[in-house]
Amino acid sequence: MIGDSTRYDTASAAASNQPEGSVMTVEFELEGQAFVVNCSRTDEVDQLWVELSKGGEELMPIDSYLFSDW
Repeated sequence: MIGDSTRYDTASAAASNQPEGSVMTVEFELEGQAFVVNCSRTDEVDQLWVELSKGGEELMPIDSYLFSDW
């Protein structure tokens, strides 16, 4: 299950040299264990998603939703 995600706002983007609006953290649950992954680039998130979803079923694929822009 994919949980909350956070994005860099103006202040945090300036402080971290990351693009404003880019993903800062993604929370997810795997086999009942919750994880938070910090990725600096969207392609890192995509790569992790591919690896973690191998052999399994995606119940909620990475996408834009009303509660979370991708």
